[in-house]
Amino acid sequence: MYSVRNIPDLKQAAIGRDVICTDSLSADKLHDFAGYQITPEIMRNAKLLNPCPPFYRGEEVSAEVVRDDRYGFVGYDFKSCLMEVQQAVLYYLLLETKS
Repeated sequence: MYSVRNIPDLKQAAIGRDVICTDSLSADKLHDFAGYQITPEIMRNAKLLNPCPPFYRGEEVSAEVVRDDRYGFVGYDFKSCLMEVQQAVLYYLLLETKS
């Protein structure tokens, strides 16, 4: 069985991860998540950054991470195959539950 863990420390949560996904927040919620920005320090522990459009530099993702290729920002190119990626994950999970 799969489980979901809540890891409030973003640096800790990013260690060993392949992809960091974010979602944008409405302006009235930004203050609640002020300490949860994806920064270069966090991305040193992960491989790719996939922010969900629309995303705003300096809000959920620092401008430096978006601007610098070292941090694996995949942006809009990744979204072109998102449905296929989601289907592959579901297929994998369904196969695992039959085992």
